[in-house]
Amino acid sequence: MLHRSRVLQTFGLILLGASALQAGVLHVERPDAMQVYFLTDVDRLGDRVRVLYHTLPSLEQQTRDDWTVNVYVAELHPDGSVKQQRLVSSQRRYGALLLRRGHDEVFLIPAPGPPGSGQAQLLEVRSTRDGSVRSSVEPDVLPNVQLGSGNIGPTDDGNLIVVGVSTTGSRGEATGIVWHKLSAEGEILGKGEYENGGARVGYHGLFPARDGGVGLTVGTSVSREVERLPTDIDNPVKRTVDGRTVEAEVHSETRLLLADAKGRLLKVSEAVERTFMWDFRMPQDVPPEKQVQLTAENMRLQEEIGLEYGMRII
Repeated sequence: MLHRSRVLQTFGLILLGASALQAGVLHVERPDAMQVYFLTDVDRLGDRVRVLYHTLPSLEQQTRDDWTVNVYVAELHPDGSVKQQRLVSSQRRYGALLLRRGHDEVFLIPAPGPPGSGQAQLLEVRSTRDGSVRSSVEPDVLPNVQLGSGNIGPTDDGNLIVVGVSTTGSRGEATGIVWHKLSAEGEILGKGEYENGGARVGYHGLFPARDGGVGLTVGTSVSREVERLPTDIDNPVKRTVDGRTVEAEVHSETRLLLADAKGRLLKVSEAVERTFMWDFRMPQDVPPEKQVQLTAENMRLQEEIGLEYGMRII
């Protein structure tokens, strides 16, 4: 597997080596003057390493009318040469930019326009050779996805995974996620979902798995409706202070999910990270004068134990 950090390091070393031979600094030229740029994706296709990035105007440049958003793909070849193509130059911003795995193409999803603009939420496929539009569709699932938060990713069979919130608690807390697998033409190829007994669910990211599958990183935590997190361990941390035993309950967990090429959930890992909260809840039916005493004792214990939250990485 080609790791992104290593690709960038190799990409930089080759350019530095060339510059050392020429006693100068070698830059990959780009025909625009925008001052903000972002790397959005890196992969390997055949013997080429592809780097997808885009440039945007600074705040100062946006005050003028001549600013643009530019999307580039730079290809690093085995002989050290770099070839670059500008795919898009316009004033429309993009919520997702991804290289299509196994194809000389790129996925582009424009960011939603302002209310009332009538701009549809499109999935575009463009050629990395000349930027021409291969297809443009309007999938139904895109308006429900928060763009720009890593909720869209490629699969190794040339398709897309789109992740959104599936359910919301009565107090506005997300309690589940749902993902759809899309073809380049916007067809839904599969679907999966995950929740954990009504606990709050946070989505952290996704990565391609083998044979068109996908891995997802999710976090679950207690919520206003779920005081005890459904988990496979029970009060694993205890401290004894002045003869009183205080337990720490699981407050949140991070787990890895694995889905197949149809989007079906195959496996949920054990927790790869956990946080704990010390249990200082007041017992029921305690007289008011006793509540004052217990509150003072809890504050003293909390200070002596240290942090309210304790992090343990499994």
